[in-house]
Amino acid sequence: MILFIVRRFNDIDHFAPLIYKFQKEGGHDVMVLCQNPDYNIHKDLRLLYLKNHCNADIRYIYDACKPGLARKALAYAVCGSHRALAEPQQGRAGAVLNKAEKAYEKYLHNYLYKGLSVEKYFNHDWALGLLKSLNASAVVFDFAKERQYVTGALFSAAKELGVPTFAIPPGAMMYADRVGKMKDFKDYEFPDYDHYSMQHDLRLDLTAKMGGPREKMAAMGIPRFCREWKPVLDEIVPRTISREKKEPGKLNVLYFDRPITSGMDEELTVQTIKGAANLPFINFVIKPHTRANRLGYKQLARHARVVTDVDSLELIRWADVAIGTTSSILIDVFLQGKTLLFPKYFCEYDMLVEEHGACWSVNNPQELFDALAKLAEDPQSRPYTEENVKALLTRLVYNGDYGRDVLGDHVRFIKENARKSAILGY
Repeated sequence: MILFIVRRFNDIDHFAPLIYKFQKEGGHDVMVLCQNPDYNIHKDLRLLYLKNHCNADIRYIYDACKPGLARKALAYAVCGSHRALAEPQQGRAGAVLNKAEKAYEKYLHNYLYKGLSVEKYFNHDWALGLLKSLNASAVVFDFAKERQYVTGALFSAAKELGVPTFAIPPGAMMYADRVGKMKDFKDYEFPDYDHYSMQHDLRLDLTAKMGGPREKMAAMGIPRFCREWKPVLDEIVPRTISREKKEPGKLNVLYFDRPITSGMDEELTVQTIKGAANLPFINFVIKPHTRANRLGYKQLARHARVVTDVDSLELIRWADVAIGTTSSILIDVFLQGKTLLFPKYFCEYDMLVEEHGACWSVNNPQELFDALAKLAEDPQSRPYTEENVKALLTRLVYNGDYGRDVLGDHVRFIKENARKSAILGY
């Protein structure tokens, strides 16, 4: 059994293509285990697709192995299964009930889960029993740290039983120069995984400098953005905002917000977004950073529509133009053939999109406003070519080989390095 250990939307987004490929090819049993009790696996569109169309086995990890009455009760209390179909209540009484439910969930997470469950019940011995009962042949993580959820227990149990561990990072490293700025990662905690499936050579070099053993790494592209997964994801993500009737003469502009870093200028950022949103020929939408799902600068919400409940893929369908700097979601902008405006003055790093000339780079607010005006007149007036975009995708998504079978390479990598024999005592 190959186990995929997930925690949040981001790693599910990048693991889903691999789980799809394993289920499509057959020959290996696969199970998806969520170790975050606050994440609702019953409403994640990607997991629902894998369950309903690919017959994938998806559970909270605490439900997968629960010997004894105490573990059964704790698994029921903390994993969220019994609350999966609950909907927010309406009205004054509903508001009171919703607050009570949130307080109860906070108690469950902080005491029953963190304070009691992990330390006493979902520990190393429990993880040994889990891996044995499932006859695990490989355990696939994102770059989870041992202190997060039950990662440490799973990691130590896998080492003791000789079950290979794999690290596959979510997202995509879009930086051209981050390897040279290692101060960002001087205190990075890096578990000793047995195998590392990297995205491209730049990410491999960075991970090696962070402490990862180069001899255990292979760079095989990015499953989330490869050509085999794209039509599947297009089917998964529903069309909502993109079905809205477009206003004649208006340009739909999407801004991908990013977390605040030391190199950002709040006043300049707000000035830019406010100015762009107020242009008479613009419909402007802000998408907060996916992981936090909130704005870096709250005051941006006063100047433009903020959308938190629509998938980024669907927002790109709606948009004519996207504005962004560091997020891997910018790759979807290229895959959908939309124009990318890159405000270089928002970003303290050199980025691969600019290095490959695959964006419309602007150096100040006025240049950005002028670019939007040109695009409103002629949506095809971008100053970069399809060749620029293909070169970028070749490097980022396919690690130098545009014909690479990204999903196939990943599946073979895991199969070839998985444990071949049953765990003793199983």
